[in-house]
Amino acid sequence: VFGLSSFYIGIQQPLLHIHLEEKMASIFIQKEGILNFYNSYSYKSANDLLYFILAACKLHAINPTHDSKIISGMIEKESEIFQSFLRYMGNIKFIENPNFKL
Repeated sequence: VFGLSSFYIGIQQPLLHIHLEEKMASIFIQKEGILNFYNSYSYKSANDLLYFILAACKLHAINPTHDSKIISGMIEKESEIFQSFLRYMGNIKFIENPNFKL
């Protein structure tokens, strides 16, 4: 988590970063340059994952359609999960480096 916080130094606007591994998701929320939330979840479907993400957004007052969103890890733009994210959260920055680690 410290590495991810360092990656976003100087960013003040609300930020949601989702990092996916095989059936595991890490959710990172930063506001006003400070880590507000970090947790990892196991998931079975895109709906499971969306539930965890939207619940974290609601709890930490992140607007999932307007605030910055970044996704990294084991995901492809054509996947069901990514397409679900686009439907519910709009534009998402995609880190295409498969070696990006938290």
